[in-house]
Amino acid sequence: MPSSVVGRAPDHRRARPTAGTARRPGRRREPGPRVEGPVLSAQESRLLALVAAGRTTAVQGALSTAPPTTSAAAWQHKPSWYAVSKKDRTIDPGLERFMAGRMHTHTTEVDAGHLSPVSHPADIARLILSAARSC
Repeated sequence: MPSSVVGRAPDHRRARPTAGTARRPGRRREPGPRVEGPVLSAQESRLLALVAAGRTTAVQGALSTAPPTTSAAAWQHKPSWYAVSKKDRTIDPGLERFMAGRMHTHTTEVDAGHLSPVSHPADIARLILSAARSC
């Protein structure tokens, strides 16, 4: 990239749509899937905000500098454990069960929403301890 371009704001007047994003004349954009109600409960939203406020910088730094170190998913070769959140409105519990079954995991169902490690830490701790004891 030429040094004269580095650090300059992009010129949006010249921007071209990327493949698949251009609108066709006479066609209306289809709306996305409709979500009924909040995805996270009020309690989960507050807890997520607290966790995010304290950890965002550390997590971003760790993820952005970590080199890729694997070539295959560990669950393909090692035993794994999965917590299905039965009240999850972010990832369908049926999809969670399907993924857990495909991975041949030791599955635990938790009567919780999407943030089960935050809202039900004892259940998740039992799952983690069960995995640790079996290794």
